[in-house]
Amino acid sequence: MIGPIFKKDSMERSLGLKLPPSMPLRITIKEFARVANCSISTISNAMNGTGRMSPARRNEIRRLASQIGFQPNIAGRNLRLQRTDTIGLLFNPSPSELFKNIFYVEVMEGLEETLYEKDYNLLLGSGRKELAQGQIPKFVLKGGVDLLVLVGPFDDSQLEVLQQSPCPIFLLDSSHDEFPIDSLTTDGHGGLMQAVGYLTELGHRQIAFLAYDLPNYNINLRIKGFQAAARRFGLSDQQAVLIHNFQTNDELFPILQRCLFADQRPTAIICVNDTQAVFVNNALKKLGLNVPRDISLIGFDDDFVVSQQEPPLTTVRIERKGLGSEGAKMILKRLKTPDLPIQKAFQPVTLVVRESTAPPSLDFTKRHQ
Repeated sequence: MIGPIFKKDSMERSLGLKLPPSMPLRITIKEFARVANCSISTISNAMNGTGRMSPARRNEIRRLASQIGFQPNIAGRNLRLQRTDTIGLLFNPSPSELFKNIFYVEVMEGLEETLYEKDYNLLLGSGRKELAQGQIPKFVLKGGVDLLVLVGPFDDSQLEVLQQSPCPIFLLDSSHDEFPIDSLTTDGHGGLMQAVGYLTELGHRQIAFLAYDLPNYNINLRIKGFQAAARRFGLSDQQAVLIHNFQTNDELFPILQRCLFADQRPTAIICVNDTQAVFVNNALKKLGLNVPRDISLIGFDDDFVVSQQEPPLTTVRIERKGLGSEGAKMILKRLKTPDLPIQKAFQPVTLVVRESTAPPSLDFTKRHQ
């Protein structure tokens, strides 16, 4: 990029020096070096923060550059360094779905802000057609990004293809134990530990965990957390019940109905996410059950809607903007140190107690015997 047009006479007066007669109205690094009375390499080092140079000298050159409107040629610099200062973002199944999901909108806010602070741009790309054909998205193949962020459900075959990309890839809000890919997701294992621990403190010994039967890393991590929590808090398989044989909320309703009126009915339910928790809360009302008098209910995510439910739902909070920001910091580390060992990190989560949880009531058992 070249500096802006300026008037030589006014610039000479403000700088207190005589500019070369041949200097063009748009300043190149060569002309700026003549004005600053130093070499082109010195100008380059001063503007890019490289090379051995005293802070005073570096600041002097940068101040002069600001005064006469000189700016480094970023495109040329990036070409030499083989970088674009652009991070690609691939959202599965399609980019348009991203803006329909408030969870990911908030995650992207943290990601973009932190990258922008370090002069990186975020580029939302589409790769649905290429991935369906087992190919790397064109915008990645053309070298348009320094790193590719993957958000949403990518299956093993898609990850195998994307691993062949000419740039590093990063899984955000997901992970994979088998693929050597940097990743950051939430600590679903720890979140279920907190939820089950809290319910047992209240006196619950019959707890059900509802989880969709889908190939999703976070769902599986939360299932493992529930099972580990059951062992830690001394709950048998009959007391800590995993309900995992459904893929949609419509399929869940009859299963939930049978579960609630079985001989060993749960006194508390934990849902794999808040969308499901809202559905279950409404389903319980249709079945004539009161939360938390008859049954306690906990969600996961802390979507805005759960605090507006009747009653407001206890849930496990994910700091979405923080998830994006921490992901950006990991990305910047990878770009700074390409040989860094693979990073797989988990963002801590917090149990938020509201009005949907209470000690178990014997009245429910008596009324439905």
